[in-house]
Amino acid sequence: GNSLSLVENFIQVPQGSCNALVGSSQLLEIVANQDNASRMLNLFGGEMIQIKMPKMQGVIAWKNSL
Repeated sequence: GNSLSLVENFIQVPQGSCNALVGSSQLLEIVANQDNASRMLNLFGGEMIQIKMPKMQGVIAWKNSL
């Protein structure tokens, strides 16, 4: 599986890396700074992912369910 850190805003995402954040529409977003998150994480549109949020850790983990 993969894991991402949860950040408060896009400016906290280092160039060339992926993180997760809650966007302005209040939805969880997986974002990449100056790259493509779906390509970097090998995820495709409509693909189901599993999200785990351990208490108080700010880390999101998922497993592709293929």
